[in-house]
Amino acid sequence: PPGPDRTADIVALARAVADDVVDHLGVSATTLAAARAATHGDCTTHALRFAALAAERGIPVHVVTGLRRDGDALVRHRWNLAWTGARWLAVDPTWGEAPAAPVLVGLAVHGARAADLAAAAATAFEGLGGRARLE
Repeated sequence: PPGPDRTADIVALARAVADDVVDHLGVSATTLAAARAATHGDCTTHALRFAALAAERGIPVHVVTGLRRDGDALVRHRWNLAWTGARWLAVDPTWGEAPAAPVLVGLAVHGARAADLAAAAATAFEGLGGRARLE
């Protein structure tokens, strides 16, 4: 339902997560608790940490599994949708973006449970490999 504008809180939280979690593609948290405690991690870690901290602040949030444009390639990626009080805002806490840059292609919107992450990845990425080139 509509509520007070939380946009400033969402922007600050996205930047804080980007600052607090050092990018590391070899580390992936798969639970909210692990992401909340993580100091290093990939985009899943960033998205789950944002989801956990947003929920603690009463901000409704979803996780998105999809692709991010990186030059001439599409790369697997996860980010969030956060409820501002009036609309859903795309947030990419890996990059500290709120609103997220227009380089994202969402393939699945889901919850933050490990089973949700696995189901979205299997559905969205099966057969793609690590990177999909743009034609």
